[in-house]
Amino acid sequence: MVERSITGEHLIAELDRLAGQRGTYPAVLRCDNGPELACSAMTDWAAGQVGLHFIPPGEPWRNGYIESFNSRIRDECLNINSFWSLAQARVVISDCKHEYNHHRRHSSLGYQPPARYAATCTHQLTTLVRCGPVHGVRSSGSVRSQLLPRR
Repeated sequence: MVERSITGEHLIAELDRLAGQRGTYPAVLRCDNGPELACSAMTDWAAGQVGLHFIPPGEPWRNGYIESFNSRIRDECLNINSFWSLAQARVVISDCKHEYNHHRRHSSLGYQPPARYAATCTHQLTTLVRCGPVHGVRSSGSVRSQLLPRR
C-alpha cells in the first residue's frame, strides 16, 4: 500500500483485501505501536479473529524480520529514487516489490525468491498450530480457530 499517510481504516481495508485474496486471515499480526496499528479501529477489527502482538516501544529487534525488510526497501528503493507524484511512487515501489518477491534471492529461503519459496511451502499451517499461541497476543480463542477463514 503506497499512500502519503495510512490510517487504521486504510490498513483494515488492505488487510481485508489481502485476506480475500489468500482465502484466510493471519493468526497473528506482530506490530509496532504506530498510530495506524494501535488504534481502536484496528482493535475492533481484530476482536477475537486476529491476534495483535505489539512489540514493546523502543525494542525494534523484537520485530527483526520487518526491521530488516524496511531497511532493505529504504536502501534499495526509497533512498535512490525521487518521487514527484503519488502515482509515480506507486509504480516505482510496485516494481521494487516485484523484484524483491520474484527475482531477488534471499539467503534465509535457501537463496530462492520469496514467491518461489512460498509456492513450495506446505508447513505453515502445521507449524502455527503446533507452536500454539504467541506470548503477548491480545485475542481470544486458539490459534487453530484463528487460522480458519474469517466470516
